[in-house]
Order: sequence, then C-alpha cells, then structure tokens
Amino acid sequence: MKEQESYEPVLPVEFSHLEGDLKTAREKISNIDNQLGQLPPDRGYRPGLRPKNYGDPAGNQRELRSQLENQKNEVRKEFDEKLEPQLSNADPKLAAKVRNSVNVHLGDNAFKDMNQKQLNDVKGEAKSMDYSQEFLNKRLSNYHAAINRNEGRLPTEPGVSTSKVRDVDMGKD
Repeated sequence: MKEQESYEPVLPVEFSHLEGDLKTAREKISNIDNQLGQLPPDRGYRPGLRPKNYGDPAGNQRELRSQLENQKNEVRKEFDEKLEPQLSNADPKLAAKVRNSVNVHLGDNAFKDMNQKQLNDVKGEAKSMDYSQEFLNKRLSNYHAAINRNEGRLPTEPGVSTSKVRDVDMGKD
C-alpha cells in the first residue's frame, strides 16, 4: 500500500485557487487507475461460435477498460475546461509551464505519484526512452513548483550548483 504524502502545490500562486480542483482530479484519476490495475490483462480475441460478449468475460473486461479510460479522459477534460480560461490572459511561457505540470500530474506518467525522495532513488537507473521522458517531465514539473513555492528563487538540491541550474534554465550549456 502506498504511503500518503502531504500534497505539495503544483500550480503557481496566480492559479492557487485551482489547486483543490487539481487535487480532486488527481484523486479521481488515481482511483480509476487502481480499478484499471485490478482488471486482468486482455488476452485478445478468441474465436468461437457465440454472439459478441455472450459468455465472454474478456469482452466485458475490454468494455469496462474502455469505460474507465473514457472516465479518465472526462476528468482531464473537465479540469482543462476550468484551467484554459484562466490561462488565456497569462504569460505564454507561464501558461506552457502550467499546462506541462497539469499534463504530468493528470496524465499517464509513471512518476506522477512519486515524491522528490522517490525520484532521487530512481534517478540513476537505466530507463527506456519514453520512461526517461516521463521522468524528466516530472522533475521539471517539481522544479517549477519549487520555484513557485520559493517565490522566484531557485531551489537548491544537494550536489547541484545553482550556477549550472541557472545556465540550464536560461537555455545555455
């Protein structure tokens, strides 16, 4: 069973009124993911002389899986409908960062429920390309959230020089 970590704000201060909605959406998606995880894997089509889904539990499971995926998409869409009007007047760079953070926390990112300590534990492991991209997106989202919590000051991490972080943040190598 997962330990309950304290909820850390993800959105900048300007959008802090949406944190409750984001937390609710994350909880709904987490519950749906748990239901999807409990379904047995789909074994594919099995030919037979019977009507569709008649006596075929795999067909019902495919239907249930599809319904749960649609529910997840509906939750994401509802939150996006609340977020987009707020982002229309915001700075384009800030809006992009907020959208990225929301996508990381509401998407199918394998790292979305990990805290900073768990991310550091996974940091040195070899990962596939997609898995690595999800990892980097989560770290970037945490970085922007830390900047927002520190009111614009760069977060410090043991073993990382802030000058290197500033250079990377400004697009220099």
